This record gives sequence, C-alpha cells and structure tokens, in this order.
Amino acid sequence: MAPRPAVNRRQAAERPVRTGRIAKTKKEQSIKVSLDQLEAVVNDQTLEPVYGTPPAWSEGRQQLCDAIPWFRCTQGAMYHNEGFCYGFLIDADGGTRTYIDEEIIITRIGGCCTKDSGGNLTLEKNQDPENALVQSIIASQNSKLAVGLVIGSKNKILSRELPHRYNIMDWFRVTNVWFEKIGQKRGVKVRFEKLNLSEKSWWAAKDSLPPVPLDERDFETKPEALKCERCFTESVRLYEEGWMCLDPGCVDFWKIENASPPAELTFNPDFLNTRSHPDPAIQPHYSLVPDLLSTLDESAADVSTSRIAWKGIVCPMCFKCIRRTFWQGWKCDDDSISEECANRCPFQKFMNMNPVSLRVVLDHFELAPIKRAIIFDRKFSIPEIDDSTLFPYRKLTYKLDGVGTITHFVSNKAINGRANGPDDLFINLQRGDLGLKRFRLQSSLVAGTLTSHFAVNYGMPYKYVVSVDSKGFDEAPNDMLQALGRLSWATEKAVISSGDKYLPPNELLTLGYFEEMKIGFHDDGESSLGPTIATLSLGAKATMFVRMKYKYFNGCARRAEPKQLGNLLQDDPVLKDCMFEGERRALKEEFDAGEISQDEYDDSRRALSMGRKGKEAPVTIKMELHHGDLVVMHGENLQKYYEHSVVPENKLRFALTARYVKPDHVDAREIQKGQFSLTPDQIYDEGASQLARDECAIGSATHHAEKARVVIQGELDGNEHMDRERKAILRSALQFVDVTGQRRTSITDKSSPLEVPQEDLQHVGPFIAPSPELLYMLLPEPTATTPHSSSVQWPDHISDKTLEKMASTILSDDDHEHGQLFYQYCICVYVKAIFHLYQKPRAYKDPRINAQFLKSKKLYETYTFRALGSLNFVNAPTLPFVQALISAAFFMQYLGNMSQSWILNSYAARLITALGYHEIRNPVGNSSLDEEIHSAVCWCFYLDRTLSTLLYRPLSLPEPRISPTNLITVEQYLPHIPLIRILLDLAQVQGELLNCGMADNTRQIIANHSRLQERMEAIYSKIQSSRASTPNCIATDWIPCEFCYYAILVDILRSRLKCTFSPLTHKECVSYSRKSLRALHHLQKNLADNPGFVDPYPTFLTWTVLLYPLSPFFVLFCNIIGEVDMDDYNLMQDITQSLSQFAASPYISKLLKLLDYLQNLCVPLIQAKQRMGPQAKVHTLYPSMTGTWHDHPATHENAQLLKARSPYMDPVAGTYPQQLQTPSDGSYAPDDALMWQLFNSELSLEWFESDSLYY
Repeated sequence: MAPRPAVNRRQAAERPVRTGRIAKTKKEQSIKVSLDQLEAVVNDQTLEPVYGTPPAWSEGRQQLCDAIPWFRCTQGAMYHNEGFCYGFLIDADGGTRTYIDEEIIITRIGGCCTKDSGGNLTLEKNQDPENALVQSIIASQNSKLAVGLVIGSKNKILSRELPHRYNIMDWFRVTNVWFEKIGQKRGVKVRFEKLNLSEKSWWAAKDSLPPVPLDERDFETKPEALKCERCFTESVRLYEEGWMCLDPGCVDFWKIENASPPAELTFNPDFLNTRSHPDPAIQPHYSLVPDLLSTLDESAADVSTSRIAWKGIVCPMCFKCIRRTFWQGWKCDDDSISEECANRCPFQKFMNMNPVSLRVVLDHFELAPIKRAIIFDRKFSIPEIDDSTLFPYRKLTYKLDGVGTITHFVSNKAINGRANGPDDLFINLQRGDLGLKRFRLQSSLVAGTLTSHFAVNYGMPYKYVVSVDSKGFDEAPNDMLQALGRLSWATEKAVISSGDKYLPPNELLTLGYFEEMKIGFHDDGESSLGPTIATLSLGAKATMFVRMKYKYFNGCARRAEPKQLGNLLQDDPVLKDCMFEGERRALKEEFDAGEISQDEYDDSRRALSMGRKGKEAPVTIKMELHHGDLVVMHGENLQKYYEHSVVPENKLRFALTARYVKPDHVDAREIQKGQFSLTPDQIYDEGASQLARDECAIGSATHHAEKARVVIQGELDGNEHMDRERKAILRSALQFVDVTGQRRTSITDKSSPLEVPQEDLQHVGPFIAPSPELLYMLLPEPTATTPHSSSVQWPDHISDKTLEKMASTILSDDDHEHGQLFYQYCICVYVKAIFHLYQKPRAYKDPRINAQFLKSKKLYETYTFRALGSLNFVNAPTLPFVQALISAAFFMQYLGNMSQSWILNSYAARLITALGYHEIRNPVGNSSLDEEIHSAVCWCFYLDRTLSTLLYRPLSLPEPRISPTNLITVEQYLPHIPLIRILLDLAQVQGELLNCGMADNTRQIIANHSRLQERMEAIYSKIQSSRASTPNCIATDWIPCEFCYYAILVDILRSRLKCTFSPLTHKECVSYSRKSLRALHHLQKNLADNPGFVDPYPTFLTWTVLLYPLSPFFVLFCNIIGEVDMDDYNLMQDITQSLSQFAASPYISKLLKLLDYLQNLCVPLIQAKQRMGPQAKVHTLYPSMTGTWHDHPATHENAQLLKARSPYMDPVAGTYPQQLQTPSDGSYAPDDALMWQLFNSELSLEWFESDSLYY
C-alpha cells in the first residue's frame, strides 16, 4: 500500500534511523528503569518525523481491535486464532535484542511474562515448542499466511514521531522463528519481513532514500547456516559474536564454542540484510483496512442488528478506527480517548434501522403460547407456581431463604397481543430514536471497554450512566411510560405479596441487545437503590442465571495469587448451599456464643479451605425469559449476596428495568428528572391483567371502575357529615363498580367464531343452498337502475353485479362436495337475503305476511350458521373469502353478538392487509373487481372502527390511504347513500378517538380532542343537509344515526374530561347524553315506523345501544345523583320500561338489568326530593352553570358565550375551576371530585356476556 503524505504534530530535527543492535553496558544493566520512566525519556527526546501516514490508526486499543479483524486481542502482542497468527503489535516493551527498520522487524513473541516492580516485562518461565503462541506463528510461516503489524507510540526502538497511539504498518511475512536465552529463561524470537518491498514504508524517515527497486535487489545472499554436531539441527548465524545452536533440546543450545555468549550481542549484518524472493502465494487472510460498510445491506431488517453490524469500522475520511457507540450507527468524533479533540472529524454513518419483526427473533410456530408450559430442571431451584392470582400471567416465585425473592411473571399470547402490549412495544421501541448508546464500563480489565449492549436512562440518574446522560421522564416517549406502568404494576404485586413496603420506581433503564450481545454476571446493588428491581423482556428469548457471589460461596475473597488464600469474610452470613455450609455455620455459632476467639474462628475457617481451590458457585436459579415476561428481584440483601447474568439467543432483545433511586443520594438539580405522572392509558393495573382482555373478552377499562371504587370508599370512610341518602347511593355504587370490575366473560366469546349456540339452529337437517327463487328475488329489477326507483334496499359490500356473479356460480354448482368458494358465496347471499327481509315489515302491514317473512329470516339465519361451520379459516386469502367474512360479521352484529362480529371482521381485515387491498391509491375503480375491493375495504373499515371502540380492542385494519367515504361504489341512486357516508365519517372519528390519548403531553391530548370536536361539527352540518333531502320512506332511519352521533360526541367529551376538568365540557356532555337517549326513546315509541322485525327485539337496537358504547346511560345516571334531575330520571325510567317487553332476549335482558340497577340507585334521592316538594332546594354535587343549552355542537362563538357567563373557566384558556365552598351552616356540601371519578368511570362490558348480575 502506497503511503499517504505525512501529517506530523510537531517539527523534529533530523536524526539517523536507529537500526543497529540494542546493547546495554554493565552500568546500564545495574540501573533499573521503569517503562513509564523510559517512555518519558523517549518523549523528551527530539523524534524524527516519518515519511507518510498509516493506512488506519487508533487512539485506543479497544477501537483498534473492534475495527481491524486481523487484530482482535485487547491484551498481549499477538492475535492468534484457530492455530494461526494474524496480527502482531510492536509497542512499549519488545524485550532485549529487538530490531526495527523500514522492512525488517525482530522481536520476541510474548507470553510467559510478568511485570517486575519497575513495570518491566520479564520472562517468568520457559517457552516451549508446544506453546500456543509458538505454534501459531510457525503455522503462519509454514502456511505462507501474511501477518499484519501495528506499531504503538510507546515503542522506544524506532525513535520516530508516530502520529497516533496505534498505527497500522503493513503486511509482513514470517521468515524466521527461533529459541534463545532471555535472561535465565528460554524464549522465542521472530523475524518479520515486509511483504511489499517495492513501496517505501510510511514509518521510514521523512528524508530517507526510496527503497531499492526489486530488479536491483540481491535475493541470493543468505546468512551463514551450520549444522550442530550434537543434535544435527541446522541453525542460522544470528549474531556477529558467533554461531550458536538454536535447538532448545540440545545440550549445546545457546553456546558459542561450548561457552555462554557474552551479555552484549550484535545482529549478523547478513541476517538483517537478507531478503526473500517475492512469493505471490504469501497472502493475508483479511484486507489490511477492511470496508465493512459496503457489505451491509441496509434494506434487510435482519442485518441492522446482526453481530457484524456492531463491529467497528475505519472512518473513510480520517482513517480512524471507530466503534459503534450509537444504536443507529457510527460517529467518528464520539469515540475519541481524550475529552477534547483539536480536529474533530465530521463523518457519521447512521443506518436505516428497519424494524425487526417478532417473526425474525422468535422461532416458535406461534409467536406466543396460549399458556406457556414450563419444565423445571431439578438441578436448579423450583419455584412456587400461581396460575390464578394474576391470571393470565403465570406467577413463579423463587425464594432465597433470608435473602429475598425473585418473581417471574410468565406472559402469553393474550397479554402480548393487547394494544400497547409487549408486541406493540417491541416494534415501537425500534421506530423512535430513544437515544440508545453504548457506554464505557466504569471498571474493566482493559481501559475504554464498552458495554455489550446499548442503553438509555430515564428518570433519576443511576450509576450505570453519567448523570448528564440520564433523561427526565418528561422527555420519555409514550412507549417508555407504557412500559413503566407495567413494571410499576409488577413491582407492586411482587413486593406486596412478600409483605414489604412498595416503593414506586422512579428510574427506567432501557437496554438494547443486538445479536450475540450479552451481559455477564453482575449485581445491581448500591446504597442509592431501593430493594426492588423489575425488568420487562421484549423480543428474543434470553436465559437468566442467578448464583451466589464468589466470596459468600467460598467464605473468602478471590485469591490475588493462585497459591494464596483470599481474605476471610469479616461477617460470614453462611448462606444456604454455600461451600462447607454445615462446618461454617457451626463455627459461626461457636464464635457468636463466645466459645472460640476471633483468631481460633479465623484459623478454623482457613483450615477448611487449605489446599482447596476456590470455585464459582453453581447456578441457583435458571429462568427462560420469553417475549413479554417480567422479572422482579426483591430483597435488601439479594444484590449483596447474589449476582445474575442474562444471555439472549437471537437477533434483537430489549430489557427495560425499573428501580427506585433514593432521592437523598441524587443531586438536587437532578431530582425533577424522576418526577412523573402516568395517564390512565399508561397505568397497567391488576384488573386489566387479571381479566386479560383475552382474545374473546368484551370491553376494557375496568381500571376506571377500580378507581371509582377507591375514591368512593375513601369518601365513605373519611366524611362524617355525609347525609344518609347519598351515603346509601354511594355504597350501592361501590358495590356496583366492584361487580362490573370483577366480572368475567362466560359465554360464546370464549369460543371460536364458528361455534354456534344450539338455540340458533332452528332448522334440523343438512345445509341447503339458496334456492333459485331466492336468488331471483334478490337480483335487482330493471327499474332499479334508474334514480327514480323506490327501492329502499340497505346497501352493503355486495353490489348487484357481484350478487349476479355469485348467483350464477351457486346455480351452476351441481357437486355434492361443495368447495370453499361455494360456501363463501352462500354466506354472502343468505346475509343479503336477511337484510333484504329487514325492509319488508315497513312496506307490508299484513301480520300473516310478516310472520312468513320472519320464518324465512330465521331459516336463512340457520343456513348462514351452517355455511359458516363449513368455512376453512386456514384457506389462502381471496376476495370472496374477505366478502364472506364481512357478511358474517354483519350477520353477527345483526344478531347482537358484537364480539364475534369483531373477530370475523378482524380476520377479514388481516386478509385485506395480506392482499394489499388497504393500499388503495385511486378512489375510482377501473373495473368491477376494483369496485368489489373498494366496497370490502370500506365496510371492513366501518365495522373495525365501530366495534373496536365498543369493545375497547385494537384496530385491525390499517388506516387506508383514501378516505373510506370515497370508496363507496355501490349503486349511487340508493337513498341510504348519504346516511352511509355519515356513518363512515363517524367510524373514522371513533378510530381516531381510540388513539387520541397517545400524545406525549396533556396539551396535545386536548388539542386532539378539540380537532375531533371540530370534525363532529362538520359531520353535524352534513347530517342536517342530507337529512333535509332524504325521501320520506327512510326518514326514520336517521333517528338511529342521531343516537350514534351524540353517543360518539359524549365519548369524545368524556375522554377530554379525563384529561382536564371543565364545567363547560361537562355540561355539554350531559346535554348530548340526553339528546342521544331521547333519540333512542323516540325509536322506542314509534316501533311501527322502524324497519326490521320486533322478534326477538327491535332490529334498530343492534344499530344503537348494542353497537355503540353505553356512555350516555352512565353520564345521565351520574347527573341524576349529582343534580337530582327529575327529567333525566323519567327519561331513564321510560327507556327501561320500554325495553322490558323484550327481556326474553339474553342481550336485552342484561342491558335491562343494568338499567334497572342504575335506576334503583337513584330512587332514594328522587323520593327525598318528592317529599320536600317541588320548591325545595337540594344541594348538588356539580357546580351550577348559567346559560342556555344549545341544540347542536358548540361552535367557537357559543363556547365563548358560555364561558363568559360562567365563573368557571377551562384550564386550556388559562385558569382553573374554583372549588365549591362549604356552607356556613355546617351542612354537608360534598366536593364534586367524587362524582367526577364516578362520571369518568367506564362501564366494563363484561357484564354483558356474564351469566347474571349480582346485586
């Protein structure tokens, strides 16, 4: 390699190159000079500048080893691997008789040396031919393998000014390896010869002559070689003083004419000057300066976290060896040894960190089991197993007697797949820039060693990183806080079960592991930490080992020298299963009892270990940590007596660890970093975990009911002046939220979507395909193609063209063993028929005809169930399969089974995503196939957003690139089209509402709610204009839409009230709840005007109270208690009475029980008000508001008017609401905080699927 022009740090006077012998006078030998002293002398000398610059360099040993593959040894001079020598370092101490010039280097190979008191390396024992270092250097010589050489700036032989601490020289060949006497011991020397003799070496003197051309060199002259008369071994004459036998096994070894050689020896000029013939067979294994970056494919996700991707590189700009310290990649100026660097290199290379999917890192057939089966190895501790307390987590508790506990929370499929659960966290942590970085270990064998993982710390500063690198929780992304909420929950459960005090974590350390990264045995104990450490494992499986520390296992510290006994423990705890446990415990008891003295105690303990090598303790606990698992280590002495290690097994793993850092150990300026407040969606609570929200559980948010329970109980316990009526109500409410918060799903949702209750199978017999008559009835009439058609058909995802194609296929299928396509089409047709009959009772009033319609509808329902039972859900994704699943989802929704409707539609959404249909870019279909795809995506979107909001489940269909309202491709002349567009707009708002609270701060969350309210205002305007132009035949269909609109608006306002208090928002919320329920009541009073059947209940209920959240009911109930509002009470009573006639339906029966229960809770206050008379003033629990109700969404002007009339201001506007004052007469005027908690409580919908409600 041609050297580059030299870049010297300072000018130096010319000085001849020191290429001669290294000789010491007797006087010099008598003076012992340490390496540090000699280095100082060399540095003070005027060094000669070099000719060029090295092809690569480093200021640190670690950086060099990380970037240069042929030199991986962090200690010693030689890098050898698998029996070959690849690289060699020439640095401070090359030993006696070392030689360096532009082409030849002679040095010892190292090994078998120790440092004396002056810091000089001395050969302690003989080296022999079987030594691994000797074998590897000889193997490289015999195999013609070139060896790379590095020269360090501490080298004292070259006497030239080297530009950097470590400088790569060039490739060299091994020409000679021999034994000689070094002091009193036998050592090995090696002669290296530069491989490329045609180019001038960069380390040559600046003004030196160029090398002799190859064609002018003498390759024939060789040094004298003689054969020993004793051993007949041929040896080269190395020194001018005479020839010596170099065979270490010969009696004449290292003798000149049967006498020891003189102390001073001079190299034979022929030996120094001889050159080997150029040999093209001598080649290196690696490139001298590798180009790693060019080999990394950034588009491949599995490459970015592979083992090779966290190797070091050589900077292409300044040629410095740099390590990968950043999660995203390399930065040249971040890896310098000194604190300041005069000329910082601007190079950085950050890779495209494409998220690694769980499928890449998890080898199981499924990403997680429904329940993880664990086989415990009897060689290790066996835990206590608890499968019920924290279900669906499996709780495994390992107890270390007198030390502490380790609790393993074993996760599963249901836990991992939840929204904001481990699956989501694993992907989200890869998408954002968390600030993950590798840090230098505070204490390591080799200075500058980096951790084998990336880390970032949030909250209180922790010793793992410097305090300036610890970020405050106010900087933490939402995913970090979600994880902190889960870790806080696990910490609390583990600590409380042990009977100790719970200290909430105030620090979160996140570690990221690439492939083959691991953390060795260590402890997390320090005086500033609390007794508990909780860890969440994400991604690749890892194995955690726990063992006793060496000194507590052996009873003494680790030996400094192999022949010495380590210091005995001053206070031996004699832990269970330690070495000589019985003897040590007996001695300790005797000493504590005063039966033996300290000296006798120590002597007896030494006697136990005398003549025995100390050894590491065996592993006590072995845990396999899978994706989503949590581990909590608790105990004051656990980190003191035990240590642990974690070894991941695959491409990528995150470990998020939460601790409590004692504030009095932290700089006062850093305290605020550990302060935080989790939002409700970031709090992970036992209720949510216990119920699992497993794949078939309906509803969520029972943690709101739990919060209501805590607040109500606190109010009951702490307020002595509360009147008896309200106390009775609150006690009943307390019992109510306890029931709703603990109820578990018990019926069909535990089954698959294909398991059908027997009562639904009204028809006994085989499956019957749609008859030709039914198909003819469903096909459109010729007049239906005109805009003036009187058709009131409800549009869906099956257009007339698609229906015609399905009918043709069904009619032409004569095979008795029908295929999957046949059953898929049958499902679509039968569901189409059911919805076709849905409109008939409105057009025909004859009861006998309608009874026949009802009979046919039930028959079609039975056939739909039977066709569903014939579906193969592992079939390849196709458009007909998607259409059948969406039809089945509508069918289940029509029956009131919203959970199974969500499951079927969710599966359809997965197929749509697999087929790429959600990536629609052009709303205009170019073919009938495009129109079918658009319709499927449109209706799948509607069901996904609506049902997910109802059931508090994650969205299944990704956000389409085009608004779903633009994808409606059914016949545009149908009068329901404007209504459908409104419902799609509302569904889009619902989907956004689910993610509304994911913002980083409260102000952003409020802004999101405001944006949704503006959207609702726009939708309201559309409703008004569309409703005005609607034909009279479907005017009633807009009433359910009115219920849905206000119910969604109530949800938006309630979500906002959870974030910030505002009486104005509360008043609007109550007003819209009334409007929603009044719309429902209107439908109840006008059953005859509604489409559908009244058996088993009016069909409009499946599009109102069974499809949308129950927020309006709960809000109105709270308002009745707070305001004792008779109109609200009467409205709820009327709705309840109207529903009672349909109590035969299991779904309506459960809704009715709930409403009856809420209504009964209000009775004491209502009766009290009635006894006091209409003029009596009753204390209310809500602040009064002035102003008038508005009949449409609040515009900006109306909101400002209401605010101006009210003494209470929204905090967004800059002020906070005033507090109610206690009356001077001492009567009880309760704070409204209690009712706000109840108001903000969301009813768990699990009661809906439970067998009964208990009062």
